[in-house]
Amino acid sequence: MKQNEEKRAGGLASGRSVLDIAADMEKREGFLRHLEATGKMLHEPEQYAETEAYVLSEDCVRDLERLKAGDFFFAPPFHYRVPKNASGKMRDVYAFKGRDKYMLRLIAWVMHDFDDDLLPEGLYSFRRSVQARDFLLKVREFKGFGDHYIVKADVSNYVGSIVPEKIIPQLEEMWKHDPALVALLKFLEIEGSFEYDARNTAEMAKALTDFYARESIVITKKTKRGVGESDIRPAIREITFTAGKGEVRLHALISAQEPTLNPALLADALRQLRPEIAPDFEKFVRIENYLENMEIFR
Repeated sequence: MKQNEEKRAGGLASGRSVLDIAADMEKREGFLRHLEATGKMLHEPEQYAETEAYVLSEDCVRDLERLKAGDFFFAPPFHYRVPKNASGKMRDVYAFKGRDKYMLRLIAWVMHDFDDDLLPEGLYSFRRSVQARDFLLKVREFKGFGDHYIVKADVSNYVGSIVPEKIIPQLEEMWKHDPALVALLKFLEIEGSFEYDARNTAEMAKALTDFYARESIVITKKTKRGVGESDIRPAIREITFTAGKGEVRLHALISAQEPTLNPALLADALRQLRPEIAPDFEKFVRIENYLENMEIFR
């Protein structure tokens, strides 16, 4: 642990944000060499050409500067479903397109530079320098190998079990020397649906857009100290509504920490302040942003 702290002090404490490092031409060229070496995009030459053109451009540098300034410009990701191996179950996947995808891939790749600084030595996943086979080789070194069982366990609905209010403070501590990156990681992307049984959804979508465009949305909610008033508007970075059949779909970027906004409060605000446009039923899901190797970007 002490060794990790020393590495962290020499790396992350240097004062350079991951977003600054990603802007270095040498680093961007290294990212492209990584894509070529892994062969992940050889079957998509046109997409690789687009990635290369963007990553090496001044537009990429300007977009990194926008992110560092807190301008999280990402468009809603594309949603599709893929089969989970041979189980027959389906996995919901949300993938970004175009520049958004290339930017997130670049940032995630740069973040891997700090794997050994920030992650425990015994972790054999989510790290670039070690793989599962390294764990198997390590096991063979154990005294009494061959006389013991190895138990492999998996977490059901792993992504859905993650609680932003708990993981965000850990990310803040882990990346405390990079406040610009923390600000990006602290915002939670959600999709949701406001269902209306008998009301015109196009009219509801317009009214919802107008409502959330307010400078202040003060509601009554439970707090650690009891019941109090809270302005939820500062925790909403962006929110859009699209009318559908019997429902209005929403896409939002909200704060997961300081201030924390529970998505359910989006509907509670309507019931308290504009009950005539409050939905009959609502549901929300966190968006799982998968990179090209199916790792989740957080």
